[in-house]
Amino acid sequence: MRHGNSYEGDYKDDKKSGRGVYRWAHGDVYEGGFLEEKKHGLGFYKYASGKIYYGEWSNDKKHEFGVNLWKDGSEYNGDVYLGQHRDGKKEGEGIYFYHDGRSFQGPWKGDIQHGVGVFTYAGKKEKSLWENGIVKQVLETWG
Repeated sequence: MRHGNSYEGDYKDDKKSGRGVYRWAHGDVYEGGFLEEKKHGLGFYKYASGKIYYGEWSNDKKHEFGVNLWKDGSEYNGDVYLGQHRDGKKEGEGIYFYHDGRSFQGPWKGDIQHGVGVFTYAGKKEKSLWENGIVKQVLETWG
């Protein structure tokens, strides 16, 4: 392994394939499926920073459905994303729960809100059209 990294798990044709645990010297850990040396299938990735991702992987990138948990400094701040991914980014339908009680439910494109979604804050709901993470038009408000 390179630079103090380690791998314990299955191999096929001298390549990581099947189930395994990969530990990077800098503290990240991945436990889950591998296919020809790349993260593939269901897996759990814990970053040295404390961020966690549990979900599907394809070709070494987050793909399809997964859950992200973030840390803020030395303590978990409570943000959670449940939804679809493509090429390692939030893509498709998902819901993001902010640690302060706000939430956004709707479509994502390239890690940002894009399309018609519902933003909830301070007991109110706002259905809006989002483009590249910016509200372009409020369509309805209630609550």
